[in-house]
Order: sequence, then structure tokens, then C-alpha cells
Amino acid sequence: MRAAFLYQGRKGLTVETVETPSCGSGEVLIEVRACGVCGTDVHLSEGHIPISLPKVIPGHEISGVVKQVGAGVSTVSAGDAVIIFPQIFCGECYACKAGSEELCVKPLIYGMNVHGGFAEFISVPERVVMKAPAQLDFSERALFAESVGVAYHALFARGEVKPKERVLIVGVGGLGTNAIKLLKGVPEVEVIAMDTSQEALDRATKLGAHAVDPTKQDPKAIIGELTGGAGVDLAVEFVGRAETVKSAFRLLKKGGRLVLVGVGQERPDFGPIIAMASSGKSIIPSFGYSKKSAQELLKYVSDQKISFSDSISKVFSLEEAPEAVEQLKISSGSAVRFIVQPTRS
Repeated sequence: MRAAFLYQGRKGLTVETVETPSCGSGEVLIEVRACGVCGTDVHLSEGHIPISLPKVIPGHEISGVVKQVGAGVSTVSAGDAVIIFPQIFCGECYACKAGSEELCVKPLIYGMNVHGGFAEFISVPERVVMKAPAQLDFSERALFAESVGVAYHALFARGEVKPKERVLIVGVGGLGTNAIKLLKGVPEVEVIAMDTSQEALDRATKLGAHAVDPTKQDPKAIIGELTGGAGVDLAVEFVGRAETVKSAFRLLKKGGRLVLVGVGQERPDFGPIIAMASSGKSIIPSFGYSKKSAQELLKYVSDQKISFSDSISKVFSLEEAPEAVEQLKISSGSAVRFIVQPTRS
């Protein structure tokens, strides 16, 4: 098969011909039809995130068709369209047993210590394979494998969004855009989107959100006007910078909830402990998504008939995977999601 590899100590990806992986007991061999390209892949290709193998195939937003199943596999069959969970959770630790697979204490990470989806085939344990919604194409299914799943988990499992609430989305890239789309299924929710990219703000406006550019407008004044001076019920931060996290916290009403999805090394200062305690505000971290959230998401999108096809900015062949990663590295607000298609029907 053909596959794109990262090498230790070398930047960029190299496409090579290698043996197709075997399908052992309890495993599923999948023909990869689509794999999303995200910022993690850029960091891996630049060497900012170390890999633990001499060479490894990146790509963790994977959809495809079951080609073969190993002994004991019962939940999927050859020919099924599937989505792969974005990491291989162990299924045995306290987090996995509690249904929080995203917090597995000993996961295998595609592109770091196990081969991922920038390849024609991938073999994975049955427990990380989920049947895909029939109404979505393979590229949309790849989005579900992470970017839609992460947004859903943040909004519904962690943020517990409710009808008629006012919700602030901070950062309207791929995750933020998908979050706004998912909120369309919640009755009478009012969405406010904050970003500094005009293209991102235009996307948010097109989806029915109030758009705010904090470099040109006063978010507190605008949100105060929209909420009668109270603030938002729920804020979801997808950027991962101290400034945007603090801003989102300030824009909550008393008793509001801030969900942190964006990651980074900065340290936000929320002010005196007494002020935090008396505000009644909650700060809730959200990382990845659980299998329960994934199953709920698939039903939710099917019931609400939400489309994510316009979240895909560009499609690349497997041979173009190195170019896809390079293009994402230099893109800004214009790129929602790139997709690599290793095989096509």
C-alpha cells in the first residue's frame, strides 16, 4: 500500500510503498477513504511534537470501509462504512471503565506511537471502530472522527447547553464553525461568535451568529446589549490563549459556564479567588470526546439533518498529503478543514 510517513529528526512527510497491515484477532482492517488534516499534524511534521517510533504514519481523523475483520469481531462486517475513534484507548483503566475514553491513562496516539490514517489501509482494535451515518460522505465522516466530535462533547457533555441559552463561541476555525452548526439543533439558542479574522466572522454571520471582532469592537458592550447586561450562559473557548480565555470568563453571567477546548502553554489569570468564588462561574476543561458522546452525536446529526460538507475547504490525494500539511501550516482563517483521500470508490 501507499502511505505518508513522518521520520524522527526530519521535517515534512514522505510518501512510500509499504506492506498492507495484517488483521489480527479482535482487529478490523479498514480501507481509508478520508482522513482530516489538523494542526496536530502540522506540529508533528515540524518536529514540535515528538514521535516515539523511527517513522510513523500520521492522521487521526479517519473514515473508511471495513475490508476484513479478525476473529471475534462482532460489531462490524466487511463492507461497512465506519469512523475510527481519534485515539486507541485501552478499555481497561479507570477512565475507560467510567465511560471517559478520551481521558484514557495509557492511550496509543495516531502519528506518535502508532500508525494513523494517511495510508490506504489501517488496522485497529474493534473497540475504536464505529459505524458511520449513511447520509454523510466519507469526507464528512472524517470530520466526525475528531473536529465535530470534539465540538459536540464540549457543548453537550461538558457544557450541558440548554434551550434558550446565550452561547459565546470564541474562535471560529474548524471546531468553532462546527460548534455553531451543532447549536442549530438546540431550540432558541442565541449564538455570539468572537474572532479576529474577518473571513471567520463572515462564516459565523452566514450561520446566523452575532459576530464580534474584539480588536475593533467592545465585546462586553455588545454582549451586554444582547443579554440585558447579564452576560452569556455558556462560553466555549477554542483558541487556547490566555487573553481569549480570560475574555470569555469575563463575558459570562453570574453562574455561567466556561468550557476550555483550545490548548496552549499560556497561563490565564482569573483574578482574586474571592471574586471567582462569588461569581459562581464554572471553568470546565474538555478534551476529545467519549464513545458515548460519539454515539449521541451520530444520532443527533441524523435527527437534525445537519450538513458539514461546506466545512471542508480542500481535498487532497494521498500523494499530495505532504502538500496538504504545508498548506495548512501557512493558512489562516480561510482553512476550515483539509481532507486527504487515500483511496476512492
